[in-house]
Amino acid sequence: MTGSADHRTLQLPLPAGSQADLDRIHRRLDWTHTYFDLDRDHHIEQHRSLDTILSTRPIAAGPDPRPLHHAQRELPHRFRLPGCQATYLSVPPIAVELDQFLRHIGTQGLAVWHDGHLVDERYLGDHTAETRWMTNSASKLVVAMLIAGARRSGTISGPDQLLTELWPELAETVWDTVTIGHCMSMTTGVDWVEEDLDMMRDSQFAQFSHEVAFGSIDAFLMSLSRRSPAGTELIYSSMDTEVLGGALIRATGRGIAELVQDTLWLPGGMEHSAYWVSDDHGREMALSGLCATLRDYVRLGLLLLPDTVEASDVIPVGFRQRLSSPDPAIFEMAGHDDYPLVCWDQAFIPCRPDDQRGDFMAAGSYGQIIYVDPPTRTVIAHQGVFADITTEYIDLFRCFMLFRQIAAALS
Repeated sequence: MTGSADHRTLQLPLPAGSQADLDRIHRRLDWTHTYFDLDRDHHIEQHRSLDTILSTRPIAAGPDPRPLHHAQRELPHRFRLPGCQATYLSVPPIAVELDQFLRHIGTQGLAVWHDGHLVDERYLGDHTAETRWMTNSASKLVVAMLIAGARRSGTISGPDQLLTELWPELAETVWDTVTIGHCMSMTTGVDWVEEDLDMMRDSQFAQFSHEVAFGSIDAFLMSLSRRSPAGTELIYSSMDTEVLGGALIRATGRGIAELVQDTLWLPGGMEHSAYWVSDDHGREMALSGLCATLRDYVRLGLLLLPDTVEASDVIPVGFRQRLSSPDPAIFEMAGHDDYPLVCWDQAFIPCRPDDQRGDFMAAGSYGQIIYVDPPTRTVIAHQGVFADITTEYIDLFRCFMLFRQIAAALS
């Protein structure tokens, strides 16, 4: 699939004087050109070392991390995963062994927390408990958590607030009539084709990645056009999260990394420092930017359990409950069943109403997952590298269903 945005020739930066500058340019060009290729080893190295490639903003951890008490339990060995027929994709049912499936999805780290205990924690290859790993689009739910906090504080008034009230420069652009709620539900109608992954030409993702590496994220947002009227079509769009992040920065007067540190990392008892990828102006990449350890993926998930008392001061209860209770109207909106999973408040849930069980997951490319199942009090964190980005919708749906079965077995 290809996008219909205006095609611009990518302008490479002129070489700077020092060898360090040239090395930096080459590393960034390599990142922009190879991010969606099929070299699994290369992706593993990039996911754990983005702070040596791109600009980043630090996120500090506090001195007293929230303990994750270990109590090993055996996970199921064999699963029968259901299929799904979506508009653009058919996922056939399969039977699979757990170890076989983890090899298939390139698991680097897996942690399973259930009802007060970390019941399974495993690392493969050179991956460790200290590896700070790129979350990719699992970052989107973290941005939504920050939006929920800003709404509780009154910094953002609510879902009907226009972006232009927070970010006046968006007036007379494609974002002019878009609200916070449109961005949260990915119904902005802005023309962005998520599946256009050719990074060797001026595809939308190539243009955006080039701005992250060498230019300005905000400048790219201003260049987009419209596909449909806001509020009429549900289309998964990373740009909806990106503009949401920009509005959050302007509403609060603070960067995303600083907000994460002060409103999630320190009160949430995260164990390790983290960082967030930004452009060279210090503007964080909202759609995909958090780099953190596996255990802190788990702790983020714990903040989203609706009955966690200690989380009530961090994430509003209403937002946590809402993630488990999707509005039935989304299952009637055009685009909701294009793929097996559909976005709901920047998380993922099954696209069919009959498949709702109250569970949801943050998910990012190549298999970065924070799965939360409130009914069984289960959180599962996964870090890995899928073999093929073009089939990730299939693998993500199967991960969701496999994790759902693990949660049910533990309970």
